[in-house]
Amino acid sequence: MFKVLIILLFIFPDLVSAGDWKLKKSGTNYKAYIKAGENKSYRITADFRVSADKIVSFLTDFKSFPEIYDGIESVDIIENDDSTSVNYTVLKVPWPFTRRDMVTKVRVKKKDGNTKEIHSESVSGFVKERSDRIRIKIFEETVEIDSVTPVTSGMIITGTIETGDMVPGWLEDRLLFSGPVKTVELISKLKEKE
Repeated sequence: MFKVLIILLFIFPDLVSAGDWKLKKSGTNYKAYIKAGENKSYRITADFRVSADKIVSFLTDFKSFPEIYDGIESVDIIENDDSTSVNYTVLKVPWPFTRRDMVTKVRVKKKDGNTKEIHSESVSGFVKERSDRIRIKIFEETVEIDSVTPVTSGMIITGTIETGDMVPGWLEDRLLFSGPVKTVELISKLKEKE
């Protein structure tokens, strides 16, 4: 029996790490988890009374992000077409810490059935690094939106980020976690306006 367990752990290593997710915050329609490691990761599951198309439209309206997210100073769209966007984002951090910036490529695609995916990852070569900012070089996030009915959707956000240098835990949590949680809370309010 012990040998079978060892073999299963080698074949399915996620069985061991699945327990590392810790519930960080929850609301009436979502649960948000965090996972420690070399780079911290987050996962949020949520259900909405909003169409998948409306959620995708909200999540790809990059120019509005500085108005609705406290932690975003600016977003410049470098390239944009129907399914891909390259964005330069400057993140606010409190004094005496150095502001962060990142360049991300965002792709929107339709997956199997009624599922849409928005995948974002850090990229290099588009914007020169500045001495007054710390570049976030490791960022990856996937948002899967499943259209349950024409006006209800389920969503899973998973992501990881490396903040660029050593920062206190509260600032790391803010850089890592506040954006995705705010996203879920803002999408929840979209239904109230309909």
